[in-house]
Amino acid sequence: MERGYTKRDVAGLRNDGSKLVSKEMSAADFDIMQLGNAASKISYQSTGTLVAVVEVSLNGANWISAGANSSAAAIVSYSAHNVIAVRATWVSGTGKLHVAAR
Repeated sequence: MERGYTKRDVAGLRNDGSKLVSKEMSAADFDIMQLGNAASKISYQSTGTLVAVVEVSLNGANWISAGANSSAAAIVSYSAHNVIAVRATWVSGTGKLHVAAR
């Protein structure tokens, strides 16, 4: 049985990272952003007044919380697990969520 990628495997790969931007969110909305490769760390920051709950997934079906993005100035990072997809769910305000993955 294959064991799949570990955090150590992903960290050792040559990876220039991914930069993703959600759609403009302004009301009860969400956006799912797919990474090109598994990432061992993501950092995210919103623009405008957007507050969003950010969740991550390895399979795109089961989501776990990566935390809430509480202000546009805050940069939040998540590195507990490898991720393939990032879901942003609107809470309040207007703006986009920017994600950098490595």
